[in-house]
Amino acid sequence: MPVKYEISKKEAEEIKEYRRKVKDKYTDRRMYAVQLRGEGMKNKEVAEKPEIDKRMVSLYVSEYRKGGIAALETKPRSGRPPKMTYEDEEKMLAGFKEKAEK
Repeated sequence: MPVKYEISKKEAEEIKEYRRKVKDKYTDRRMYAVQLRGEGMKNKEVAEKPEIDKRMVSLYVSEYRKGGIAALETKPRSGRPPKMTYEDEEKMLAGFKEKAEK
């Protein structure tokens, strides 16, 4: 039987504070998913956000439980890192969607 990990509201607040310092979009996305779980959302609800899959939410929460915030950080990659955070990207996409609906 799979293990169900819970994230407390206090942990969600700590993650939210830590996210303010994060410049990597991929790390931010993982932390955001775990933060939302700590705020009471279910995997399915978190997965409704763009670019987040329900199975990945479980993986992110599991990684967080096993290794803390450091486990959610992106390992070094080649290439230029993105400059936008996940929330900035969501706002930009919402603006494009709003213009397209007009």
